[in-house]
Amino acid sequence: MNWFLLIFLLVLSHSSLCHSSDDLTLLKNKRILHISTHPGLGMGDHVCKINIFKILREFGYDSRIFLVDDQEEQARFVKQGIPFYSCTLPYKINRGEELYKAIDDICRRDNIDIIHAHHLDGRYPEEIFAAVSVAKRLPVAVVITHHSGWLDKSLPLDGVDGVMSVHFEIVKRLNEINRSQHKNIKIIEWVPPFVDQNRFAEFKPLYTRKEFFKKIAKVDVQSRPVVACVANFYPVKNHITLLHAIRALIYDFKKPVHLMLAGDGCKKHDCKALVQRLKLQKYVHFLGYTNQIPELLYHSDIKVLPSTMEGFSIALMEAAMLKKPLVGTRGTGMTSMIIDGQTGLLFNAKNSDELAHCVLRLIKDPSLAKKLGNGVYEHFYENFTAEACLKKLAHVYVAALSGKARA
Repeated sequence: MNWFLLIFLLVLSHSSLCHSSDDLTLLKNKRILHISTHPGLGMGDHVCKINIFKILREFGYDSRIFLVDDQEEQARFVKQGIPFYSCTLPYKINRGEELYKAIDDICRRDNIDIIHAHHLDGRYPEEIFAAVSVAKRLPVAVVITHHSGWLDKSLPLDGVDGVMSVHFEIVKRLNEINRSQHKNIKIIEWVPPFVDQNRFAEFKPLYTRKEFFKKIAKVDVQSRPVVACVANFYPVKNHITLLHAIRALIYDFKKPVHLMLAGDGCKKHDCKALVQRLKLQKYVHFLGYTNQIPELLYHSDIKVLPSTMEGFSIALMEAAMLKKPLVGTRGTGMTSMIIDGQTGLLFNAKNSDELAHCVLRLIKDPSLAKKLGNGVYEHFYENFTAEACLKKLAHVYVAALSGKARA
């Protein structure tokens, strides 16, 4: 058994002892305000915070959300009949102060008990600072979710009551900081991201495989394997290694495949240029941002995520629900979902040859691909359902609330 799996199983066994139905019961009469200060179309952290908000509501909790500068999400909520708080804050020196006033007003008016803020790669510090400032004057608990696969030094921790991370190694480091620097954080726990199970669990395709890829990528995939990568084009997502692996599959191993790339970002232009240089125009398809991820994964054969650093990929969880074999990188948060040889295959980041061999192995051995797909499906439903994640979340909320009684 590898060390990542051992650590992961220890975390799960510890969590099962710590969480009880009492936490879920105690949370029933609490009002939770989720802060979303930056639009993030297709970004994992944005998807995660929206999912947490919605799933809490589905389970009957008083879950509310404050959308700042996010007209697209507001439009979706209006269409779905979901209530929300909103405002537009100009990007200026006193933005943090204005955000504090808006959150303070909501908390005072509606007796909020918990403010849930977020942090990713140094972004959104103002929502944490604003939440902590409110908590200095009101009996509210401040909880933050740290989304990154690495620990940014800019993470504000002073005055925070509870911290969640989607990466279990980050939890260990945060606990060390809490002890050594006397931050007095009441609880720091590993909580996986919430995923929209309803959207994937019972998914039924609208098109045949041939029709779908003809529509979305304007290509006839024929009987060739389809590899999907759902990730925005940022350096950490490591698309360069994936493209070199695809070149090796096609030209060295004589195994033509189609690669579907869903997402946008600053490195998309560079990737398109590399596709030209590697002569992969017929095989690599840039889909941009798409709301057809369930159908894309359903019709794909293999899900690959080559990130050099990753907290915990929602895209992997989505593929797991559709029984797709996963290929990801060692030493990242992906090892919570990918147990090498049982639920997927792992390779060393930046090693395109190893990645090519992982994909080739699955293409050559359909029985292995099916076994891994079934394995990750079972792994998801044993450990990462909304119910399981909700117990962990409730435990953090209740612990963070201790000593925060209202008058």
